[in-house]
Amino acid sequence: MRLNKSSLFNATIGSAALACLMSGTALHAANSSASKNDIKDDRIETTLEGEFWGAKSVDANAIDVTVAGGIVTLTGSVNNLMAKESAVRIAKMIKGVRSVVDRLEVTTAERTDWELERDVITALAQDPATDTWEISVSVKNGNVTLNGTVSSYAERDLAAKVARSTRGVTELTNQLEVNYDSDRTDYEIKSDIVQRLNWDARLDDELVIVEVEDGHVTLSGSVGSDYERTIARSDAWVTGVRSIDTEELQVAWWSRDDMQRRQPWSSIDDEAIADAIEAAFLFDPRVSSFNPNVAVDAGVVTLTGIVDNLKAKRAAAQNAKNTVGVWRVKNYLKVRPVEPRSSDAIKRDVEEALTRDPLIDRYDISINASNGQVYLYGDVDSYYDKEHAEDLAIKVNGVTDVRNKLQVDG
Repeated sequence: MRLNKSSLFNATIGSAALACLMSGTALHAANSSASKNDIKDDRIETTLEGEFWGAKSVDANAIDVTVAGGIVTLTGSVNNLMAKESAVRIAKMIKGVRSVVDRLEVTTAERTDWELERDVITALAQDPATDTWEISVSVKNGNVTLNGTVSSYAERDLAAKVARSTRGVTELTNQLEVNYDSDRTDYEIKSDIVQRLNWDARLDDELVIVEVEDGHVTLSGSVGSDYERTIARSDAWVTGVRSIDTEELQVAWWSRDDMQRRQPWSSIDDEAIADAIEAAFLFDPRVSSFNPNVAVDAGVVTLTGIVDNLKAKRAAAQNAKNTVGVWRVKNYLKVRPVEPRSSDAIKRDVEEALTRDPLIDRYDISINASNGQVYLYGDVDSYYDKEHAEDLAIKVNGVTDVRNKLQVDG
């Protein structure tokens, strides 16, 4: 039987999480009066510049960084939309950064609007998660606009991500509307958000306060980084939410250092961990339709069941890894495509996926496909590009395994 989002969350520790959230309010009041030394702007700037030089997804030569009062401003140019978003994400993760002002311009090789529209439509049609969604695409001067209706904000974001990854896109306007199947009470919405924040290992939710009124969510309190604020906002997009306001959710770098989670991870019940992972699956459009089996023993997660694409298998494992209390994931999910595809068809789609991508299209990568297994050969400049090429291949329908033989120069 397929699990229902609200019933699953209510079956776990909703009341306990809400009680802890209320205690977090008092803790926030106590800590907010404490004297903390802010990290100096020049230290943030130097650290961020170093991160850019070490990152393979951005060109540090083309990006200028200024910092004032913990607020980072990025100027300059990048050659694709993914690099722009990567630069912002890197900046958000730096300790002491309160916010990021993105003034980067995307300057990419000129492509006709017709070519872009064709490639975005193809990317959406070939992605195993978005291939059945009814989305219309229009392009004007490199700006891609998505229209249509989806059933969740997670689906809305995923469609945008697929479109953004197309070579030549300089801007994306996401006008997809979310059509919920049913209305939900503010209490149900709040319970879901509190649970998602509580179980997300990527942030410490101790000082986050959640308020909901008529489906409109307000997050306030403190998080340890601007990146955590982004994660909190993403977690808050549960079924029934109409809007999210994070203006009052402040970044206090010291909050991550000084706080500890409410309970040691080793003391979390395995059954509660399994429930939290199953709940995470429900909010991931790549995984939700497959309902993988989850078993947990002393924090070690074993996933079993059947999915119809390799990306879903990988996404399920990542959802489990992002859950509080998980130490290891054994991924025994079996990949069984809905319909068998010829090796030639799989090879063609992988080639097209690599060619559409703004990071990988410059490489000469050879592809072999046999019985659902794809082999990648060639040279790339970084391990980031190697992993990214593999990620493109696993999204292709019919691929059951990828053998990544790409060599990293230097």
